[in-house]
Amino acid sequence: MHTLTREVRFALRSLRRSPGFTLVTVLTLALGIGATTAIFSAVNRLILDRLPFANADRLVDLSRVDRKGGVMLAARAPVVDAWRERAHTLEAVEPYRTDRILLGGTGEPAMVTGEWVSSSFLHFLGLAPALGRSFTAEEAASGGPNVVMLGYALWQQRFGGSAQALGRTIDLGGAPYTIIGVMPHRLQISAVGGHVEVWLPLHPSTDATSIIGAIARLRPGVTVAQTQRELEGIQAQVPVPSTEERHWAANVTPLAGGGNDSDTLLLLGAAVAVVLLIGCANVAQLFLARGTARQHEMVVRASLGAGRARLVRQLLVEGFLLAGAGGAVGLLLAWWSAGALGGLRASRAALAEPIAIDARVLIFALAVSLLSALLFALIPALRITRLDLGGALRSGAPGSGGTRERARSRGVLIGVEVALSVVLLTAAGLLIREAITLQR
Repeated sequence: MHTLTREVRFALRSLRRSPGFTLVTVLTLALGIGATTAIFSAVNRLILDRLPFANADRLVDLSRVDRKGGVMLAARAPVVDAWRERAHTLEAVEPYRTDRILLGGTGEPAMVTGEWVSSSFLHFLGLAPALGRSFTAEEAASGGPNVVMLGYALWQQRFGGSAQALGRTIDLGGAPYTIIGVMPHRLQISAVGGHVEVWLPLHPSTDATSIIGAIARLRPGVTVAQTQRELEGIQAQVPVPSTEERHWAANVTPLAGGGNDSDTLLLLGAAVAVVLLIGCANVAQLFLARGTARQHEMVVRASLGAGRARLVRQLLVEGFLLAGAGGAVGLLLAWWSAGALGGLRASRAALAEPIAIDARVLIFALAVSLLSALLFALIPALRITRLDLGGALRSGAPGSGGTRERARSRGVLIGVEVALSVVLLTAAGLLIREAITLQR
């Protein structure tokens, strides 16, 4: 432990003497590690993290997809009703509708996002209100009373989290609505993305042209492909007013991962991993260049009895310190960019809580930092410490005793690194372009 402490102090002094090298290295690593960690935080929340709902592995989103262009839209109300009544592969179907509505009555008027759901919506998800109660069947029927459930964030913002909000009246779209409850904290985000401030009862629609979304739960043992085939057959039997409806096919997407948004996340993850590799290659070249300037130091330390293993360990300690600093700055960048990634909803999995930096992301950032240190520091350290001590001392010019063959191999190594960086950069550009295309 004493030896390690001494080597850390020596490494800090060495890095302090080269502020330009230290700054460039830390920033280069911070960009790569930060981007990689930010994408992983989105993958962690939207794909890896289990949704906090009952039977989450069987929850699916029901929509329609253009047979030619692959564009997904919510389905028409008569089709959703037919799916709910006739589909044997589905255990339950919950329709919903999302729209903007003017909020007044308390505080400054503002346009907020509203989600219209049925009286069984929370029971379907296996959740309970944070305060008050959910909608009753009478309230969700046509002509029912005007009642509303507040989103958790709006409740905290406008009512200070007070239980006295129950029974109060707010103005929505010019009409008074009575507050009967507050949605749970983990249900702040709509099934189609974006924060929801108010939740209202969804009344049955008699308009055949109306469009609504739907989530459903598969029966045990049923696959997505089986449900897709059944819904296709049901949809073909539903009369709709538009002759273009035949161009749309039923679409079933698991809530927990899958779909175009998940593909986008994985492609972005591959792209930023490539960018991190480019950064490590560039930092490795900086280490090699700095090592050439430190040949005199290495020869002197070796002549005083320091073995090659100790010299390599010292250089690795410097690499780990740089990677640690780069990882810390990268984590700040990832935390700052996590909000922007909230727009990616990974197949409606945004029903879960917002993207955040949790323990799993912290462990990932630490692992990436350590791996980066090994990638950019180990090989340069082994090469820098390959000393011809006798030749260097005889020549009287440490570092100048390398042979022509050694200089040629150094040039080949640098050429290979540059070529690899170009290839990786090209691959990253192609991946990012493909990700942008998918997102659009």
